[in-house]
Amino acid sequence: MRNPESRILILAAACLLTTAGWVRAAETATEVGAAACAGCHAETAEKFAKTFHGRKSLSAEKLKAGCESCHGPGSLHVAAAGDKNNPGWATMKMPKSMTASEQNEFCLSCHKDAKHLMFWKTGAHASNDVSCLKCHSVHEGEGRQSLVKGETETCLKCHAKQRTDMRLASHHPLPEGKMQCSSCHNPHGG
Repeated sequence: MRNPESRILILAAACLLTTAGWVRAAETATEVGAAACAGCHAETAEKFAKTFHGRKSLSAEKLKAGCESCHGPGSLHVAAAGDKNNPGWATMKMPKSMTASEQNEFCLSCHKDAKHLMFWKTGAHASNDVSCLKCHSVHEGEGRQSLVKGETETCLKCHAKQRTDMRLASHHPLPEGKMQCSSCHNPHGG
């Protein structure tokens, strides 16, 4: 049986650990700016600067916080200095680690008013749990739509039968560049 002093020590240690946890939980991250992010993520920052979202971040109100507009305030992450065991390291929002429906809600939190997305939730892609990030890349996307590849290649990445059909003598003139998939189809539903 333990003596009363050891019980008091154990109780005191438990109180200290609990209090330390509360203090840590009370810490909230603050914005540090895109330059702090680029200090460790230079290659990503350089690619992002060339994208539509990157260029818009210089003027758009929704993107004025740069990286932190999507990933959240970064002070705790920066203070962790790459130490994955430090709880602050994991405070950044990482859309790629979210489920497809979470990613879609995340993207639609800013893009909710776009007319071409009004049928997204009833469309085939959303119904099949395809995420926005399957076709669009905020960090490396091409053009105004931030597509992973050009439009036809982005669509054909998943639509293998249509890729095969384009080898037939009679086919839609997509390979010739005379039309795009979106000439007839709304990838965002409808």
